[in-house]
Amino acid sequence: MKRWQGIASGVATAAPVDTAVESKYTPITPCRIVDTRNAGGKLAANTTRSYVAAGAGGFTPQGGASGGCGIPSAATAVQVTITAVSATGPGYLRAYPASTTAPGATFLNYTNTFNTSGSGSVTLGNSGGHDFKISNYVRATHVVVDVQGYYVKPMWALIDGNGTVVKSSRVTHVSHPQGGWYTVDFDRDISSCALTATPYYFGYSVQADLNSSGPSVTANVTTTVVTAQGATLSDAEVYVVATC
Repeated sequence: MKRWQGIASGVATAAPVDTAVESKYTPITPCRIVDTRNAGGKLAANTTRSYVAAGAGGFTPQGGASGGCGIPSAATAVQVTITAVSATGPGYLRAYPASTTAPGATFLNYTNTFNTSGSGSVTLGNSGGHDFKISNYVRATHVVVDVQGYYVKPMWALIDGNGTVVKSSRVTHVSHPQGGWYTVDFDRDISSCALTATPYYFGYSVQADLNSSGPSVTANVTTTVVTAQGATLSDAEVYVVATC
């Protein structure tokens, strides 16, 4: 599992922190996820097929690598090269998330004179299969898809002093079991990640440590603050960022 736990408290002005939700790119060894010469056969003219791009399973049913390509289920998009092979004439392909309709933009124009390739990013659908569609127009052609990398949103949370989520990315659950103590679950195991806890307010320090406990991976974060009046608070907003 994927858990952060911590103790937080504080007052004063807001400290800067990166809370961007833009996806970050991770390159991988090029890996084939689709090859219609091995499975499915040519895409006929004016037809559409859906393909899986992420997850731990293999891509054998769609002609790709049997062992998977290491693309996490949290991926929002993939960087791909799509090749039209042995086309029966000139045509074009469109690639897009499986949860949407075909866009007006063309990903690749192909010809039957030679095999044609095009590279770019394809956003993945939000279904369980994290899939995308390829629509083929005009002529029949084989299609090969190789992945060079993927995009994934960073993992972070801004937790209010009462334990509610103010803003977050890839957070699945938050609880506040006791004063100054917070538990945040992310959508993946963070045992091999670097964890950073940043106080939302100036004036107190934060220490974060990962700690495995049973099936969960937790991060213990302790913060201390003394106000101008000398009082110590137990609850305050804190940022938590996991970098993998």
